[in-house]
Amino acid sequence: MATTPLHLRWLWWKHTWHFQAAHKPLCARFHRDVLRIGRLHLCRSCAALYGGLALSLLLAPFYHHWMTVPWAVTVSALLGMVILASGPTRYRGASRLTRDILRSGLGVLVGLSVVMLTTPLWPLALLHVGLLVVIGRFYQGLRHAHGRNADGCAGCPERHQPGICAGFQKQAEHIRAYEESATDWLERTMTPPSRMG
Repeated sequence: MATTPLHLRWLWWKHTWHFQAAHKPLCARFHRDVLRIGRLHLCRSCAALYGGLALSLLLAPFYHHWMTVPWAVTVSALLGMVILASGPTRYRGASRLTRDILRSGLGVLVGLSVVMLTTPLWPLALLHVGLLVVIGRFYQGLRHAHGRNADGCAGCPERHQPGICAGFQKQAEHIRAYEESATDWLERTMTPPSRMG
């Protein structure tokens, strides 16, 4: 199987790094769901998730010795509640603050489960991981079936118009710039086939 040359991967990253982690259209309808740090656009939900995970892991040395059975049961109950509250339909209908709390809480609980793997309670932690994988795949299927951004785009005057909507114009411009750079590089480096006969 052919592999993409490293230089092409570099060109792709060079032209698209600032919106690769946005996970949303970059328009006014989704402005509350995307964090902007200079040119960088970050998915707010993912930032909350990984922020909670990082906090949980960084504080692990301070709570590791508290990992008892009651603690583990509490973590399991909270994880179940967060997972149920994070179903695609409920999550989309929740306020932005509620979604931030759910995602950061999930990150913290995942971090606790990772730390739990290093204790005698590791079988329960494995159960947590398996539950997250199975339900995560299920929720992912539901999101794809209903359209990831379907609710946010409902009623948008550009939705049924031809061409690229405002939410993806910036991405399209940078992808076209990547295509031009990649084509130029390939034309300069491609070895012409040898003539036969």
